[in-house]
Amino acid sequence: MRASAGVWSDLGARVRPRLFFAAALPALGLYLSTLAPTVTSEDSGELITAASTLGIAHPPGYPLWCVLGKLFTFLPLGTVAWRVNLLSAALGAATVGILALICLRFTKSFFVSLVAALAFAGSRSFWSQCVVAEVYTLNVFFFLLVLHLVLCFEDDRKQSLLYFTAFVLGLSLTNHSTMGPLAPVFLGWVFLRNPRLLLRPFLYLNLPAAFLLGLALMVYLPLRSAPDPVLDWGDPETLSATLDHFFRKQYAGAADAQPRTVLSQAVLVLHFLETFAREFTPAIAALALLGALEGARRERGIFWLLAVLFGLTSYGFIWLLSYRADRECLYLTRVYFLPAHAVAAVWLAGTLKTLVERVRSRYCMSQAGMRPFFALGGAVLVFTPVLAHWKDNDQSRNHLAEDWGRNILASLKPNAIILPSSDHSTFPLLYLQVVEGERPDVLLGDKYGYIEDRVLLDLFQGKDPPQAAPPLKGTIQEKQKYLIEHSARPVYLTTKSRLPGLESHELVTLGLVYEAVKTGTKPEDEEHRRLWESFRWHPGSLERLPGDFAEDLILSDYHYALGRRALLFGRSEEGVRELRVAERYGFGIKEIHNNLGGTLAEAGHPALALPFLKNSLAIDPEYDMALRNLSGALFSLKRYGEALPYFEKALRIDPENFLARLGKARGHKERDEPASAYFAYLEVLEAEPGSDELRAEAEGYLTMAIGKDSALVRALPPKPERRKLPEGAEWGESNPGPAAAEPRGPWTELLQHHDPMDLLGKLEGGRPGVR
Repeated sequence: MRASAGVWSDLGARVRPRLFFAAALPALGLYLSTLAPTVTSEDSGELITAASTLGIAHPPGYPLWCVLGKLFTFLPLGTVAWRVNLLSAALGAATVGILALICLRFTKSFFVSLVAALAFAGSRSFWSQCVVAEVYTLNVFFFLLVLHLVLCFEDDRKQSLLYFTAFVLGLSLTNHSTMGPLAPVFLGWVFLRNPRLLLRPFLYLNLPAAFLLGLALMVYLPLRSAPDPVLDWGDPETLSATLDHFFRKQYAGAADAQPRTVLSQAVLVLHFLETFAREFTPAIAALALLGALEGARRERGIFWLLAVLFGLTSYGFIWLLSYRADRECLYLTRVYFLPAHAVAAVWLAGTLKTLVERVRSRYCMSQAGMRPFFALGGAVLVFTPVLAHWKDNDQSRNHLAEDWGRNILASLKPNAIILPSSDHSTFPLLYLQVVEGERPDVLLGDKYGYIEDRVLLDLFQGKDPPQAAPPLKGTIQEKQKYLIEHSARPVYLTTKSRLPGLESHELVTLGLVYEAVKTGTKPEDEEHRRLWESFRWHPGSLERLPGDFAEDLILSDYHYALGRRALLFGRSEEGVRELRVAERYGFGIKEIHNNLGGTLAEAGHPALALPFLKNSLAIDPEYDMALRNLSGALFSLKRYGEALPYFEKALRIDPENFLARLGKARGHKERDEPASAYFAYLEVLEAEPGSDELRAEAEGYLTMAIGKDSALVRALPPKPERRKLPEGAEWGESNPGPAAAEPRGPWTELLQHHDPMDLLGKLEGGRPGVR
């Protein structure tokens, strides 16, 4: 396409810098006006701490981002959190400027390029990342910078651009791994368009060298991990530990992937299209897709580059991650599609260019005469997404995470140990303690989703060692139990964990957390009242409406804590009301539904717990905790038949779940299914052979169902001889004595390989009438 004269289409060296700043500065102004003043939720607190201390962030470590963040902490403005948030705003503005230059390459129009870039600046998800401490603005910056360099090489054929592109690709991987799958596309397109480059042998050495030079910043991980900084995620001091951190090995077994079926992939694609329409507003998104068709007509080669990039950064990520279509996964994965939105902005510029040309040709007006109309249309395109998304992205008064962290610290007694279990609690605490210097007496024992062995070793260094050795390399539950029993310090958790074998202490709600107290300790209402009155919140923090996932997690936990307090002191109506508010904020998050239902069941309200627990299983039908809690609630209500499917699922997950075994037997009994009930009772009696009550229950039902003289009733396992227990020991329901350690009996093994109905018929000689 030939460029026409004038500033609207001038591609000279003076125009490109002017366009860059014309796009970047308004974007920067937008982001500054909505910038978060302090720490926010998600990864904000952790990343700010990593930047401030030059520590090691969560995998892959983000060394480049940490170094840039550290430089911004030296600014003599605002809090440390605000300065690091400013990094995201600056990178976002620079990204918008580069996008404008890419649009100029295609449209040859200053005005159209500026409008398209600013429309992207106000898009929902990209804007949200420009006002908090996050790594994704830098990721989109690299994506567009590489695209810009590749297009510049297409025009100029300077080999220095090719080397610089390889360097930037390597450097981009020190920020985020999603640039990895895209690197072959960029370089492959260059060689496809310029096959003669394959005949230059020195490129095979120089390009990898440039790439590795950029990637060399990964040495930050072992170098900074060596002195054991306060934030040392993964402890990547060795080569193997560095590689594990870089390749995100910690998350390998924690992926929320689901099988790739046509239906599951279709659901995710439809959700992407729905959210894509909301990014710019549906009308502008439609214009962007029309621009893709226009691009195919104008420059087919580059159209295919953009199309492949759009496909990889949209459906490519959908296919690769194959995540569940629940609220949490949909929210967390939205940022992976930001490069696709940037490609759409380039297509939007193409559509606008075509519209401008057609309007000019149809109305035969001069450029000066058309400017007011174009300016009005451009303003509509720019301000429509800004106005649509302002409320969602204005973080300028957001102090919720900061308040949440401070009030958790206020809930702790002096010299306490806090073991948080979720990012929205852990990371604000990390920031407040390490960066702001608050509560240095508190030990944050779980920073990374696991308790380091060094926490246990350092805690008892220089002190008389406890009788029991610390469970190094043990599970998180084993380490939590050990700290509660042996640390001699107040221990708090943010989630009520199941800690098998913990008998000396119990977890009781206190303020916003759970306190480990001596079993049987009576809570004092006055202590709780004074603590809640001491909490301080910025105006508006607790009045936010549901809708923002990250903030909803905190607000749900807040109302959950209020509900727990009310239930603790017998105010059931108030407690249920607060738990329902908590569910509104946490709706669609399986853990929240389960925790609320489990709390109600534990407080003696199993009927009220059922809707919460069923909502949890509606999100994930195989969620073990909800299955256990729902089957337990139905067991308490003696609704065994209704609970039978849940008992069976619970047993598939945990075959030793005795309550589910007994519930399964009673469920078949309630449904009058003697064949299945018979074998279910066999499993129960093999698990609890010393229980007279359960044996009488099984014999009574089976005698009634299939006859007193039945060989099956006579074949029930005999009651074992009662053995003498060691002095001081007692028989108990959960401790049936030595027989509990014996292997499961032959009836259970037989049932695993035969259908109950067929087996019953064979044992009874084909007795008619037995179901």
